[in-house]
Amino acid sequence: MVSIPGTGPLVMEKSGLQKGLLDGEVAVITGGGGNIGLGVVRSLAWLGARVVIAEVSPDFGKPAEELVNSENAPGTALFVETDVSDEASMKNLDDRAFDAYGKVDILVNNAMAMSLAGPILNSTVAQLDRQYEIAARGTFLGIQQFVPGMLERHHGIVTYMTTSFCYPMGPSNYSAAKAAATSIIMSLVFELGPYEKTGVSVFTF
Repeated sequence: MVSIPGTGPLVMEKSGLQKGLLDGEVAVITGGGGNIGLGVVRSLAWLGARVVIAEVSPDFGKPAEELVNSENAPGTALFVETDVSDEASMKNLDDRAFDAYGKVDILVNNAMAMSLAGPILNSTVAQLDRQYEIAARGTFLGIQQFVPGMLERHHGIVTYMTTSFCYPMGPSNYSAAKAAATSIIMSLVFELGPYEKTGVSVFTF
């Protein structure tokens, strides 16, 4: 069993969900190499999905892939080095996912840079710009890359890991970028229309 420091045992049995519930599904999780993203990756794999870990750092992405494959079966997880703010990198993610698994049913937009988070008076413009690139631009590119295929197959789920719109005592630049990405997701709901017509669900956590 692969061990990642700070990663505890998975206790999905307590969720009340059935193991294998997502058999046959394929999920892409951005920022899936650590923290909440890795928790989502492990949980979806336990539920039966094959998971594509889109992570900017191989130091996080590769161990995450090895951990998930050791917890499940070889080939359950695939790490793809990805900068979600870069259009070519997202296209490569799409290509690699389809080469490995033939489709993408679930898109979890989770990538973010907590290391850049800070209050307004102590943040640089570069920090703010990068937060928007990852959160808003990354979510925008993910939607453009994967949702057309979902619509074509009349089957898919798009999610965003949001946060509260403000932290009175916390990282304002992080919250601002998260709010922008949440707005994109909310707009997508209205642009796609009812699930009954598209087969695609859109929501935030």
